[in-house]
Amino acid sequence: MDFNSIAVKIEKGYPDWQVSQNPKIAGLLTQPYASRQSETTAVMTYLYQSLVIAPFDEDIARLFEKIAYVEMEHHNLLGKLIVSYGGNPMLAFGNRFWSGGSVLYTRNLKEILISNITAEETAILDYKILLKKIPDESVKAVIECIIEEEELHIKAFKEILEYVTFWK
Repeated sequence: MDFNSIAVKIEKGYPDWQVSQNPKIAGLLTQPYASRQSETTAVMTYLYQSLVIAPFDEDIARLFEKIAYVEMEHHNLLGKLIVSYGGNPMLAFGNRFWSGGSVLYTRNLKEILISNITAEETAILDYKILLKKIPDESVKAVIECIIEEEELHIKAFKEILEYVTFWK
């Protein structure tokens, strides 16, 4: 299977947003930025997974790495939005700092893929709830782009799962 042809990023790019002080919006964005189920967790999880998969399948590992880099872009966008709206992009949500304990450390590829699909589906649901809470249309447009990419990630993980299940 040609894993290089699997899309993990939208082509249109991310829209610009209006800069204004709105601590409420900044606060709402901290959950997808640095909670236990956040872009921070996705980045670190997918990078870890690419490392443990690489000895067995370099192509799948590279695809995980590509997805991690897109998640890193999401993380960066959310951090910039938080700052733009007057917040502080700390790796914390509520009164809890982000921890490496949020990363799933399994080495079983099927478990990894099922867990990643579930995590991406949860992220999409969380972003859709966030869309209802945020009044700023420019922020909503950025979040909608992130959702599109999360959907591409689900599709990629499902394709790998189908491939692995077929051959194993």
